[in-house]
Amino acid sequence: MSADFAVGIDEITLTTKTAQYIEFWLGDTKLDYSKLAAGGASATVDSGRAVCELGHSLAIPADFRRKSINIQALTDVTIGGLDVDAGTGYAMKAGEVLKLNTRGDIYSYLTPARIDQVQSEVSYVPVLAPAEGTDANGYQHVDILLSFFYDPKTTNLVAGYGRMVYSQDGGNTWINSNTDISITDSSNYFHELGQTSNGLFVFKKYYSRVGVSRDGGKSFNYYCGVQGAINAETGLTILQPDAGFCYSGWISEDEKNIILCDNGVMWETFDAGKSWYKTLTKTGNYFDGITKSGGVIYAVQDGNLYTVVNRVVTKKGGVSSSGEGSIVAIGSKVYWYTPRNKKLFYTPDGGDTITEVILNQTHKAGYIKQVGESLIIGGLDKLGFIKKFGGEVIWVNPSTASGKTYAGDRIVVTDDAVIVKQTSGNEDLNPAATVYPVSFVDGARAPAPLQWLAELN
Repeated sequence: MSADFAVGIDEITLTTKTAQYIEFWLGDTKLDYSKLAAGGASATVDSGRAVCELGHSLAIPADFRRKSINIQALTDVTIGGLDVDAGTGYAMKAGEVLKLNTRGDIYSYLTPARIDQVQSEVSYVPVLAPAEGTDANGYQHVDILLSFFYDPKTTNLVAGYGRMVYSQDGGNTWINSNTDISITDSSNYFHELGQTSNGLFVFKKYYSRVGVSRDGGKSFNYYCGVQGAINAETGLTILQPDAGFCYSGWISEDEKNIILCDNGVMWETFDAGKSWYKTLTKTGNYFDGITKSGGVIYAVQDGNLYTVVNRVVTKKGGVSSSGEGSIVAIGSKVYWYTPRNKKLFYTPDGGDTITEVILNQTHKAGYIKQVGESLIIGGLDKLGFIKKFGGEVIWVNPSTASGKTYAGDRIVVTDDAVIVKQTSGNEDLNPAATVYPVSFVDGARAPAPLQWLAELN
């Protein structure tokens, strides 16, 4: 089809249910070229940005129709051909703009940070696992921590369970956050969704609403949700029970791509929650942990690894284990951990080959955490870490014991430390978290966006 528009049109919105190319012949126009260039054939390109993952990844594909492109790095990055790495290609500094006259694929390499050393001389801070009210058995559950963040802009620590709290003094004292994400149900616990360079994201299990803090945890405001949004395939409003309780999730660095997982259903949005795609997980249950790397969704459920590509769910393998699990990835290298039977698994190839990592002891670890290309295992009075994915596990004994008896829990990484919550059980009224001093090899700890502007044909 074709259409002619008179001079003076300020905005054009096109909605299509099928993939197709659209050409604009522009004369006297006020159209925003950056928005016009944001579509194209690649789902990884949105609003003039492409997310550069740790390690080399396709930033901008050749099938996007353009004559030339201006690219701006928002962090130090190397760009070039297919095998670009830190030692090849063109190194761009944060904020630098480069005009490229090419129609070939543009690849990018973001040098990952990694742990160099972990010190055994530790200190302790009273990191809260803030319950709100009591359950049917009268427990406050101050042992449970479902959200734990470090905000580098404010240096605040942020934690949450029944309510969200933040600390401005490294975890010694805590203040209640102002949480306004359209839910007041006190039993509707806060779960950690993820962290970007601009925000801390949580979701509430009931009603699948997402909240964001951009002030170091002082306030959490409504960002988006599944219920009440649009089903991207049917165009209908998503209501209960189609979107029920969500238990796990993930968010991209550009805050557009979000995943929330319900019982047997995975919801994914590419437009910050305006519309969602529905995928049946085929497990009859929810994924315990979700991450996404290289365009592939990796998830763990009952100890087994699953991949989701083009909304097709494939079981890769692992071990049968009930209870929550955590998962991390860089490219096709994936670790997942099942705390119930204390097993850590690793695949270097997206699940085609799987190896159980010999831990000797897990030291009652409950959770794993990624920082750059390193892995952290947070045990009780023990910290395990792998300097680089695929390497050996190194255990560190703290100089003093925490006095706790149950497990190591959630992990947070600051500029110079790893903090691991220590617990003793349901009503542990004297919170403690071990602070391990850490040195890092410089590099990026998470993916980063590149901004670009294309000149159209």
